[in-house]
Amino acid sequence: MASKLPDLTVTEASLGEPGQVAVFNQNIDARLLATLSYVPLSPLNLAVAVIILLSPADNTYYVRFHALQSIIFAAGCFAVSTCLGIASSFLAFIPLLGGLAAMVLSMVVMLLWFVYMIISVKMAYDTHTHKATHLPYVSQLAADIARKFPN
Repeated sequence: MASKLPDLTVTEASLGEPGQVAVFNQNIDARLLATLSYVPLSPLNLAVAVIILLSPADNTYYVRFHALQSIIFAAGCFAVSTCLGIASSFLAFIPLLGGLAAMVLSMVVMLLWFVYMIISVKMAYDTHTHKATHLPYVSQLAADIARKFPN
């Protein structure tokens, strides 16, 4: 007696139609709000996504999903780059090869932020053109959290 598990994959159809959303008593296109969540500048990205997420409005699931996906993605990149930066700082004190290892880790951090910016621009474009914009693991976590928000 195997029970059938529900399909938890996130599809663009499950996000619903964007429509109009009221943010601070201003009607704004939901697709524009979702696109603004992916501004490729990390502090601005997080600020916009948090403002959209916590605005006293009836945000659609579509907007909440993209704001949460943006926050989780940016926070994950920030956490990884911070850990690599700390490791690089400690490696710099090791004589001879420590400096080389620290330089390599610093380059990896720069590459990570470059990739972050490229992915953010792609996700902003895809969200604006209403294509599926899902990151592995991140989109499922964002969908689970977005379902818990009250409408």
